Amino acid sequence: MINTQTSAEKGGSSDSFELPLPPKCNIDDKASAIDTLVWNSCRSPENLIYTFVMKDSLHRVTQDDIAEAAPDPDKLAEKDLMFSNEKMSVRWENNKPQYFMQGIPLEDVEAYEDSQGITGGYLSALCFHYQATLDIGILARAHVVFEALYSIYELGCQEQKGWLPKPYGFKCTKQGSMDNQCEYYQGLIRYYRYAPAADKRMIQRVLVDEMDYWIRNRYKMHLSYFGQWVDYTTEKFYPGHWPLLFLPLCDAVWKITGEKKYRKEYEWLLGRTEINAGKDPRYLLTKIGAPHRWYYEFGALLEQGAEPRNMWLQGLKYQIEASKFAEMKGINPFYNKFSIHARYHEYTWLLPRREENRVDIENRLMFTGIEDLLYVFPDYGETKPLSYCTKAIYANNPVKWLETYWKGRVMGNW
Repeated sequence: MINTQTSAEKGGSSDSFELPLPPKCNIDDKASAIDTLVWNSCRSPENLIYTFVMKDSLHRVTQDDIAEAAPDPDKLAEKDLMFSNEKMSVRWENNKPQYFMQGIPLEDVEAYEDSQGITGGYLSALCFHYQATLDIGILARAHVVFEALYSIYELGCQEQKGWLPKPYGFKCTKQGSMDNQCEYYQGLIRYYRYAPAADKRMIQRVLVDEMDYWIRNRYKMHLSYFGQWVDYTTEKFYPGHWPLLFLPLCDAVWKITGEKKYRKEYEWLLGRTEINAGKDPRYLLTKIGAPHRWYYEFGALLEQGAEPRNMWLQGLKYQIEASKFAEMKGINPFYNKFSIHARYHEYTWLLPRREENRVDIENRLMFTGIEDLLYVFPDYGETKPLSYCTKAIYANNPVKWLETYWKGRVMGNW
């Protein structure tokens, strides 16, 4: 057993937390323990899921955690203080350094960096949980998480309707990124199936405003991400594949509203999508900067019944092969943290429903321990003040675990 204490912050609990490790538990007990971790220890006061929670204390990342990782900024090289195109500033406070990104305390940046997408992923997991159990208490929890996601939309409206800011310190910031928004949208789309009428109206408002934002700005964020402008029509990190980020959203908005302009936009996006079927799967690792994101979008399109289905199946096939190749070659272990989720997509959509394939996924879930929930730095370099992350649970990992587990319960796999 691993025994730790949960956060006593608002939204948390002071009860002890135990993560059972195999072979001393079954998969249902492990799911309960991981859900307890997320719900009791990873929630912000606004009911968003924090990006990072320190393994030993289960509290959100603090100034002390970052200061311990980089105790003397005067000895750091300039490159150690760079994040994207921005240089961190630092000031001393009570003999401890405090780092800032564009005036925002780094601990707030880190606590909320991916909270938008991770919270969306948790809402998806809750939707599958409810679908599997019809537990009304889970639906009530989903409503709480939905309200937290809606509050980010409301923050963004202070800047521009449809702007989804990264809510550092729960404020409307000038920072945003599409990869986090994908899972935000998908959580809302899934919750729409079970939501009460008032929530449905709110969801429609959010999704329509988001789609209209991207159409209005022609798929270019109107603000930079820490000095880096992201234009998803030409941006080099996603050559040929960038429309996948928008297709599930556009498809859902068209189906919810029935408005032809969204169907027309979907067809335009589809015309810009290139799967490159038939090429060596390794091209995804050399041409696509963040391959772990794409199978999630392929799965979303397949789940929504978006057409052309064969195109998404073919794309998912090559994405999974790329993921396996990365795992085999040890290429960027950051992506390998998504391997269970990727393999379940493979099992769901591509593989014969053989017992050995099901058992492989179940075993991967069962043998997830606390170390598997920690953050792994991507291979694009390490900024010294961020090295605390190696001691932090990256909340996307337990959330993806829960989403995979509850999808399997819906299908009767365990």
